[in-house]
Amino acid sequence: MGARFYKCDDDVRVVHTGKILVRESDKSYRPLIEVWCYPPQQKNNFHATAFSNVPALYRGKIINQRGLSESYAKRGRHKFRSNELLRHSNLSEFPDSESAESLRKKESAQHAFVLDRGAAPKLIIPQLELARVLFYASSYLSRASLMSSRLLTDFKVEVNTKEDYANIEVLQTSNFPPSAWVLPIFYGHIYKEAYYA
Repeated sequence: MGARFYKCDDDVRVVHTGKILVRESDKSYRPLIEVWCYPPQQKNNFHATAFSNVPALYRGKIINQRGLSESYAKRGRHKFRSNELLRHSNLSEFPDSESAESLRKKESAQHAFVLDRGAAPKLIIPQLELARVLFYASSYLSRASLMSSRLLTDFKVEVNTKEDYANIEVLQTSNFPPSAWVLPIFYGHIYKEAYYA
């Protein structure tokens, strides 16, 4: 069933994850992530949640699931090859948005990566969704990424630009659980968030 969101009704579908919000009056740095749901949850004052909840939020996710199940009309897989290049764009490039006008306007401004594939449909990957799958696979990483000093004490990163790779070592003094690097955590969700146009 997953995490429970207390200000949210049961069986609510996430339709959009938006901007990162920071309270100006808050002395500690605790950012929020904007969440749009269907049915709308404004009556419950649920429009944002802690950024550390990013691993549990993606389009189509059912919050406080009781009876509904997740379904995805357009599924697909793509194995990236070394010669393929992603270009920067935004979600306005996705032509088949079935969202309401207000949501379409919000989403179209979001950053995305696009893979042009010739005769095959182009692949449009929302930037936040790609980061969620690759880096924010756990709430620990989501919180730690917001504090650069924490990442420096937990990880040693060596970038080899000639060979085009990065070696990330979890330091022994780290609080980060090495079991979180088990690969299945990082796979499985990306196909849900890649748009085929």
